[in-house]
Parts: sequence; structure tokens; C-alpha cells
Amino acid sequence: MATWRVFGIPILTDDATSLNIFQKIKAINSDIIIRSMRSTIILNNNPSFTAITLKCYSDNGGAPKALIQSATNSFTKAAVLTLNNGLKELYFNFNDLILKKNTVYHFVFLISGYTGNESSHIAWAHSFPDPVYQTNVEMSFEAMLRSPLRLYVANGAEL
Repeated sequence: MATWRVFGIPILTDDATSLNIFQKIKAINSDIIIRSMRSTIILNNNPSFTAITLKCYSDNGGAPKALIQSATNSFTKAAVLTLNNGLKELYFNFNDLILKKNTVYHFVFLISGYTGNESSHIAWAHSFPDPVYQTNVEMSFEAMLRSPLRLYVANGAEL
């Protein structure tokens, strides 16, 4: 039997309503339009939550600032977790989210009705290969497969 691990950043209760955990990206070749994105979460020890969605924020000196757009869909706990522990890839749809060239954007999970602690939580999975810990990681749209957290464009195009 093969055994493998997936590493991630635990999202605690305060993180689910604040903007503490985010993935930032930047389009460097041209403006891009995003219709959907996918990301992977780790569910540890049956965390309590109502729904999870993805939001895009503007930049404020390296941190999220103003909400630009929320995904048009969300996932309930029943749709995501059928066992106490798991790994789930989620697809989030956007209404033609336009990211301007050379502008930093931040993507953040919003988790409603969430109670997360050290022993029971949702974690945002690190990118492959695990574990990822790099300095000077390029956060551009073109380098997203090397970004620290799993967040990928599932349907998008350059403008």
C-alpha cells in the first residue's frame, strides 16, 4: 500500500473571516480574463463549516485590500466532506474576472460557519512538489504552477 502526504497551511477560525491567508498572482505578459479557478483543500478531523468560496482582492502593499469579485459558486460541507479526513479539489467560477497586466491580486478563501483549530481544520494545500518552501518565489500568472499554494486557472485567456 502506497502512503503519501499533502502539506498545507491550516486555516484557523480567525483566518476564515480575515484576509490572513492568501495566494497572490500577477499577469506579466498581458491582461487576462479568468472564468474559473481550481484549488485544493485538506480537511482534517471533520472540521465544522457551512460553505467555502474563493474571492479576489486588490493589493495593498503585499496584502489584500478591496474585494474585486467573489466566485459565483460555493461548496457546502456535505458536498466536500463525506469522511472525517480528506483532500478535495474545488472549482470556482467567476464572471469574467479581468486581471490587469503587472498588477498584483490576492485570492482568499471565505469559509462561513467555520470553526477551525489545531486538531480540526481546513488547510490550503501547498503546490506540488510537497512540501513547498521557497524564497523569492515568482507570483506571476505564468508561474502559478510554482506558486506556494495550490491555485490554478481552469478556464482563462489572455486579452
